[in-house]
Amino acid sequence: MTEVIRLFYHADVENFTMDKYNNDDENAHSFTIKKGPITFTAYDKNYEVKHNKKLGNEYDEKILRIEIKVERDGFKSSFNLDKEVQEYSFDELLHHAYKSRKEILNRYLTMLFPGTGQHLPYQKAVAKIKTEANEKYREAMVLLLEKTSRLKNYTRAKEETKKIFKLGERNIRYLIDEFNRINVNPITMKKDAKTKCVECLRMVDF
Repeated sequence: MTEVIRLFYHADVENFTMDKYNNDDENAHSFTIKKGPITFTAYDKNYEVKHNKKLGNEYDEKILRIEIKVERDGFKSSFNLDKEVQEYSFDELLHHAYKSRKEILNRYLTMLFPGTGQHLPYQKAVAKIKTEANEKYREAMVLLLEKTSRLKNYTRAKEETKKIFKLGERNIRYLIDEFNRINVNPITMKKDAKTKCVECLRMVDF
């Protein structure tokens, strides 16, 4: 599960405020960002259970849990409310929150992950670009992949790639479209990752 959590840290995170623990092991099992009134958290549920026996026994399956926390001053905009928050009962607010959950989750996943392709080990992703991508995009795609792997996150990698190839935001969108076409994500797995392929979370039906 740490390999999946790592993908979040390498995502497009620069426009968010990130919360981290002082403990590296906890950070490896949990990822939290905030933007406006919304806090987004992804974490390893079994790790939480293992370290808090009050929660019960560990699960047989690996479980990635994603939680969305909305502060009260963000209820109206986040839940598309027609009236002021105080005009709704608690049950009504709960109903609107439930209806809005997928929209909010998908919005955050789309902001974090620029493409919809599979997360592959770096070398496999490069090989796929060199054999399947349109030749005119290959060099820039490989650089974006390399920078995302080596730099702290995709945001910085994108800016470096734009600078080196003198690209605009529209050109980056063309690169991402090509990544999507060949089903490769610019955010890759570690070379020694036990999991050799992870579907982009944007493509998962929550």
